[in-house]
Amino acid sequence: AYCDYARATVRRYKDHIKHWEIYNEPNIFFWEGPKKLYPVLLERAHGVIKEEDPDAEVLGISTAGIDRGFIRMVLRAEAPFDALTIHPYRSQFIERNFIRELDHAAVLVRNRPVWITEMGWSTQVGTGGKTEREQAQLLGRAYLSAVGAGVRNMGWYNFRNDGDDPFYNEVNFGVLRSDLTPKAAYRALAVVCRSLPVAGDTPVGWREGGDGAQGLYALGVGQNTAFWAPRQETTVVVESTADQTLTWLNLMGEPIEVEPVPVSAVMHRPPRGCRSSADMSQTEVLWVRHALQLQPGNPVFVPVSYTHLRAHET
Repeated sequence: AYCDYARATVRRYKDHIKHWEIYNEPNIFFWEGPKKLYPVLLERAHGVIKEEDPDAEVLGISTAGIDRGFIRMVLRAEAPFDALTIHPYRSQFIERNFIRELDHAAVLVRNRPVWITEMGWSTQVGTGGKTEREQAQLLGRAYLSAVGAGVRNMGWYNFRNDGDDPFYNEVNFGVLRSDLTPKAAYRALAVVCRSLPVAGDTPVGWREGGDGAQGLYALGVGQNTAFWAPRQETTVVVESTADQTLTWLNLMGEPIEVEPVPVSAVMHRPPRGCRSSADMSQTEVLWVRHALQLQPGNPVFVPVSYTHLRAHET
């Protein structure tokens, strides 16, 4: 019955939809039968989907968390799938741990693509809830970390609040409230997507500091770079050409004023044709340094290619 449904759905939408996820979190209570039957379903659904649309991609396993035991069980059964999907919810977000888990998941499935098809934090009032500002910060850090780890797609749970009860966890995960007014996370998501267009570009992740949870992170994609310090105030120094105007943006897309470091920190070279030491005073400024103090958990964006700048923790 499930495969008949999958076949009919793919046949109807194959000109518009090319990715199909088989079931939701079968490693927990959503799957009521024997777990060993999930690989059977995955294999059969994969077959009918490919018959209807050979270009479609089948997303499989779809675990709550990153359930390595369940993933290994499906791999041992040799059920076919094109990409692994996971739902790595967590109460505390630590970049180093998150990136390491994503790397391990990719290796486990023999470096097939990894998709995050659910992840989020609720803004309910009370124990376990995040403020709307905290939700926005976590969204930015999670998306940036996932891109840096090579995750191909990330789906936030969820788009719109499912209800109006401010004290109920499940209905407050949206980036929009139930009346469609935006939370801060909606703006943060827009800024991340606009600032780091990934199509055709290979992301470059970078980190300094002895403890990843306390250090400085940077992510470069194309002609933009994001910086953030997860848990402590940190200063980032960026060098750019003297004629380049850097417009820094915060997570809400608002410009940040960043003054160049004093002249003593500026690099010089003699102008062309300079011969005497007296001429050395007529120097041409090639590089300037901009220092920005990062507040904990607040990513910032600057339109400079990662490969054309140097940054370090001070």
